[in-house]
Amino acid sequence: MYTDNKLLRRPHPYADESLVGYIARLADSNYYSSPDYILKVSALTKTERYANIFYPQFDSLCLLSHITGVSEKTLWSMAFSSVALGKTKFFYATIVQAFGENIPVRFLRKQGPRLCPVCLQLSPYYRQVWHLHSVAGCPFHKCFLIEKCPNCHQSIQFFRAKLLKCKCGFDLRNSSITTISAEQYALSYQISLLCQVPEIDLVNCTDDIQYLENLKASLLYALKTRVYLNRNFIGYTTCNVIFVMKAFVM
Repeated sequence: MYTDNKLLRRPHPYADESLVGYIARLADSNYYSSPDYILKVSALTKTERYANIFYPQFDSLCLLSHITGVSEKTLWSMAFSSVALGKTKFFYATIVQAFGENIPVRFLRKQGPRLCPVCLQLSPYYRQVWHLHSVAGCPFHKCFLIEKCPNCHQSIQFFRAKLLKCKCGFDLRNSSITTISAEQYALSYQISLLCQVPEIDLVNCTDDIQYLENLKASLLYALKTRVYLNRNFIGYTTCNVIFVMKAFVM
């Protein structure tokens, strides 16, 4: 499988692809039974990988860079890098850098992946924004993200043999979709804008523009009045807006 100690197939990462999703795609492209092998030869563990959290304090992406030909700088840009640690018996991340902001880990989803079947039909990779708790829908296709296989009804796992298939063999691209509400659409759309998701500015939201404007007005009011926001807050950071939007819409 190797040529000069590199993976035989080394697909280039997408601009908004998550690192753990890329590792899963590498395993699939090279016909490994699980991403475990990629982690092993890269000297990386599974710890907190569901949330795309990697630790500059402990993790090295040098080996992963070597076997893929992708620079370490690019690989780190795909990860949510820990910038603050807590400690009980072990160290754990409390704050990560994501989308150009420092974001509390509680904003990230740790239970396993959620994905848009239509997005996977168009481009088979895992988007960084899908790791956010607040993003339950796809603003491109106005449908809910799925987290369970419609065939076996089990939670979808990152560490499976095929990127596009459940462990039961069902092709996740064939999953039926459910249309999201205007509230969910507005939330997903606004967060995608804040996170600078590629091509989100091309989405036609004409039918929803009045609702979005009303939502923005409510958010501005909330940002000025909610006492739990940082008193030194300047501008609308991704972290704070996501938090308020989730509180307002959910």
